[in-house]
Amino acid sequence: MELKKVVRGYLISSKQRGEKGSLLLILTKNSLIQVLATNGNKVGGKNIPVGSIVGSLCDFDLAYKGESETGVLMLRNISIVSNFGNFASDLPTSLFSMLVSESIDELLIDDQDDAQGLFLVYQRALEILKEKKSPLGAFSLFLSKSFEFLGFEPETAGCVNCSRTDHIISFSFDEGGFLCEACSRELLLNPLPKKELLTYKYLFQTPLEDCTPEKIDTSILISVCSSMVNFLKNDYGARLETFSLFISSLKYVFVIGPFFSAQL
Repeated sequence: MELKKVVRGYLISSKQRGEKGSLLLILTKNSLIQVLATNGNKVGGKNIPVGSIVGSLCDFDLAYKGESETGVLMLRNISIVSNFGNFASDLPTSLFSMLVSESIDELLIDDQDDAQGLFLVYQRALEILKEKKSPLGAFSLFLSKSFEFLGFEPETAGCVNCSRTDHIISFSFDEGGFLCEACSRELLLNPLPKKELLTYKYLFQTPLEDCTPEKIDTSILISVCSSMVNFLKNDYGARLETFSLFISSLKYVFVIGPFFSAQL
């Protein structure tokens, strides 16, 4: 007897598996699952390749290969619930998709509670990508909000060493967050531009539903994202190989006018 089930989730990635199939990564509200698909699998029975709907919310009709739920999950059919569009429409958007897949693989996000949070983070990132046309904004939100799944949230309310809330001039992931002028001098840390400090504060303090990083200056956002990626590489061994190509692909469009009104 064939065991079947239908799950609703986002198609995160579709990777070629041999000559006749692919491995799908699906993010549901409760888990991350991997599913095998054959080249014969089409979307809704139509002549639409599975890989063309990455980012879409779908109902996946699955069957276990074997006689128990410990067997390999095979794809039977897909019905689109909400179509993102086409991730391959431009290079930065396509690379965003690859970066998300890399991030999930490298950070080993597989806990059920983490998957529930990640589902909401990914959903919000897609909104920014689709509505604001900002792959960089979408990735900066996705990455910064994924830090909580590592159990790491930097201190951005005051100096991580002495707790003072004024004269904040630097930020260090290794030290755990903001540092004041005296502590920065003691640790031989260089001061950062005020806008960059405010960006760290904004990304890590602003609730997910209110976070709009696409409004931040591109150059500042690139610097902060680079710092996050380097920290994950050096401290967690997470290598996001696509990041440098992603940054190279971006069009440097700067937002005019002040975004921040907060004070340090």
